[in-house]
Amino acid sequence: KNVETLTYTNYWTKQNAYSTSLPGYFGYSGASFDSDHFTMVGTGYFKATVSGIYTFQLNWADDYSLISFGADNAFPCCQQQNGHLSTPYSDYTVSNNYANNGQKKTLQVNLLAGRNYPIRVMYVNIIQLATFSFQFMIPGETTYRTDFTGWVYSG
Repeated sequence: KNVETLTYTNYWTKQNAYSTSLPGYFGYSGASFDSDHFTMVGTGYFKATVSGIYTFQLNWADDYSLISFGADNAFPCCQQQNGHLSTPYSDYTVSNNYANNGQKKTLQVNLLAGRNYPIRVMYVNIIQLATFSFQFMIPGETTYRTDFTGWVYSG
């Protein structure tokens, strides 16, 4: 399935009504659920269209979010020799939390065109407002993308 967005927000009121629904690609049929105190994990594949350094950015997380990238790091899978990252970095994760007060966190990875790289998004909400914002920038561009259509696929 095509994944449209990796950004999430619930809408809560001061009357303690915490209700939300997940994006359609989660296959949860759009039903609302209590969004106070929950963990959400999504996995899929990021398809690199050009070779070079990709920048992934977590803009905000309330309360915590972790993005893991690459075979064995996001999840064990497939032909791992085709999913390993060609980058000198040793840590293929980026996380952000409420205590960072909106400070953006980035991860840069060198990807090869035409390859699919495992990606995992974990999000934890502890209380009340639940939100995280995730975007990416491809090599040669100067603006971030929030629309993951055609870039991230999930089963």
